[in-house]
Amino acid sequence: NGLLVTEDFAVGATIDPPSLNGGTIAWTSPLALNNGLQFTGGALTSGTLDIAGNSAQSALMTVSNTTINTSGNYDLSLPSGNAFSGGGSVFNNSGNLVKSSSGVVSFNIVLNNSGTVTVQNGTLSLTTGGTIGGALATANGAVLELANNYTIANGTSFSGAGLISLRDNTTTTVSGTITNNGNILLNSTGSF
Repeated sequence: NGLLVTEDFAVGATIDPPSLNGGTIAWTSPLALNNGLQFTGGALTSGTLDIAGNSAQSALMTVSNTTINTSGNYDLSLPSGNAFSGGGSVFNNSGNLVKSSSGVVSFNIVLNNSGTVTVQNGTLSLTTGGTIGGALATANGAVLELANNYTIANGTSFSGAGLISLRDNTTTTVSGTITNNGNILLNSTGSF
C-alpha cells in the first residue's frame, strides 16, 4: 500500500501476470494486459488500459482520466457500493462484463458496451451514461438498471428471467431495433 509507480511504457507493452492490491499505477502509453487483471485495491490513473483474458474486480477502483478497454471476461465481484471513484474515465466493453455478487453495485463511470453485460445476482446500476449495444442479460431475481442517460444501439438484445429497468428522470434513446426476450421495466411518469 502507498506505492506509486509512474511509467512511460513502450507502445504495445504488456505486463503479465497482472495483479494490483493497493498502490497507484500511472502511465501515458497504452498498456495491454493480455491475461486479464486481478484487482483487489488501488488506483489506475491517466492512461489507456487494454484488458483481454479473465479479470476480476473485487474492490473499489480509483480511476482518473483512464480508458479501460475490455475484450475478455471481466467479473465485478465486489459485494456492494461504487465500482469506481474518481472522474473523467470510460469503460469500453467488447467482451463479457459480469456482475456476480449479490449486493447492489453502482457502475459509476461511462460504460460503452458492444459485447455482453450479464447480471447473475443482485443489482447492477449503470449511473453515468454511455452507449449500450450488444446483449444485456439478467438472471432470475437480478436487476440491470439504466440509471442515467443512455443510447441503446441498433441490434441490442435484452434477455433473461431478471429485470432490465429504465429509471425515471433519465433519457434513454433507442437507435433502431432492439430484441426483447426478457423483462423490461419502464419506471417513468413521462410519455412515450
